Parts: sequence; structure tokens; C-alpha cells
Amino acid sequence: MKRLLTILTLGLAMLNADAQTTKKSKFSNKIGADNQHGTFILRDFDYDSRTLPYVAVAEEDVWWHKQYVSSINLKLPTNQPLFYPVEPTAYRKNLFSVLMGAVESGKVQAYDDALFEIKMPLAKIKEKMERVETIEDEDFDTGEVVIRKQTIRVLPNQIIEILIREERFFDKKRSVMDSRILGICPVALVENPETASYDKTQLFWLYYPEVRQLLANSNVWNPYNNFERMTMDEFFHKRMFSSVIQYESNMQNRYIYDYNKKKVDQLLEAERIKNEIRNFEHDLWSY
Repeated sequence: MKRLLTILTLGLAMLNADAQTTKKSKFSNKIGADNQHGTFILRDFDYDSRTLPYVAVAEEDVWWHKQYVSSINLKLPTNQPLFYPVEPTAYRKNLFSVLMGAVESGKVQAYDDALFEIKMPLAKIKEKMERVETIEDEDFDTGEVVIRKQTIRVLPNQIIEILIREERFFDKKRSVMDSRILGICPVALVENPETASYDKTQLFWLYYPEVRQLLANSNVWNPYNNFERMTMDEFFHKRMFSSVIQYESNMQNRYIYDYNKKKVDQLLEAERIKNEIRNFEHDLWSY
């Protein structure tokens, strides 16, 4: 009797496996311009990648800890997979489109600060993205003051920078130097009609663990193999981006540009902090 039950169980398992295999390998011959988007290869859009949860860290296991804010310049070749495509395509969106879509759909909460204390409503974000400015000009012919209105819009190609707030700590229980991103913020280059210049404007902050699932299902460009998927979450987790440190936790709570006004000095200070972190981690071990 037991042998019969075992045989029946194995038979059912094999039937289920064959059914799943048949379902996955089923090929539809109905290929046309309306469903293939210019390719003969059937694409699967129903994937739902899961994210591995972070390892919980107890306070007593943290031997060293600091927080940092870094800027990711999207115009650099290393970071351009997060910038392109400027307009969404059938297969890919840029990072800002993914984040903005999550905010508009209400899937994530936007904040006005990097510490996630002040919630930002969608109306305020829309106001930053598009607003009408009243400008006073002088008529050269009559000398009279002419009032005109100008619409300021933030376009996807004006998102030139991404700020990330992260923490680094040494977990003595696992004997590992760990780094985890806490927040992410798109920065736009917005026109200032009063000065006729463009200023960097932080649009909103998002709590990174809340958007990880969305980023895990959003692809970035792979220049070596267009069909090999690499998600945005993998891009951040593997630290494939190039960044410049703007802030290291300190007693005065100052950013680098608060005590270094020259751009060159800011870059040198950021590089000094990076080398300090690298040397600190190296000196933890003896060979």
C-alpha cells in the first residue's frame, strides 16, 4: 500500500512538473507588430523579483558606525544607466520615472527631508515639478514695467543628480564592514527666472527599503548583453555607480560645502574621506 501511494505521488509530481515545463515553454505563433514591439523574441513581463531582506543588526554588535550623504552625477558614463532612457520605452524606464511613478501611485511616501520626519504631499511635489512664475520686465520702447508669466517645468532630462543617504558600520558579530542605503533623492536643474540661471533643487526624499521591490523589477541597460537583465536594486547593491561624498556625520552636522567653498577643495575632501574609510577597513585585519 505504501509503495502504491509512493508511486502515485511521484506520478503526480512528474505530471505537475511536465505541465509547468509545457506552460513555460509554450510558444505562441501569433507574432505581430501589436505585441512584439519590433522583435521576434517573446518577452516576459510577468516576473516579480523578490528582494532579500537585510540582516538584522543588534546595537551591541555595532562596533563602529557613521552616516554619509553622497551625490551620483547621472551625466557620468558609469551612472548613465540610471539616466537613460529619457523617455520610457516598452522595456525600460529611467530611475526618476520609476520613483515618480511610485509616488504618484501612492505606493511609497515622499518626504521633505533626509531624516524622513516631514511628509511631502503629492501636490507639493507637483508644484516643484511645474509652477507659474510672475516676472516683471521693462519695455525698452516705453520704459514701462510689463508683467508676464512664465511656466517652469521639470523635464526628465533635467534630473542630473541623485542623492543617497547611507550608513556604514562594522558588525563584530558577522565580522563584516557593511553599507546600507537609507534614502534616495532626485535632484533637478531648475531654471531661476530672477537670476536667469539654473539651480539644483531637491525634489523629494524616499525611504530606500520601501522602493527596493520596485527597483528590483526595473531594469537598467547592460552594454555587453542587451538581453541579460540587471535590476536597479542590483545596480545599487553592488555599488556599480560612481559617487562623491557630500556629508559625513560630524559634531557640527556640517556638509563639506559648508567649510570648503571651492569645488576643488570639496572634491579633495570627499576623496580624503573615501581613503579614510578604505584604510580603516583595511586596518581592521592583520595578515
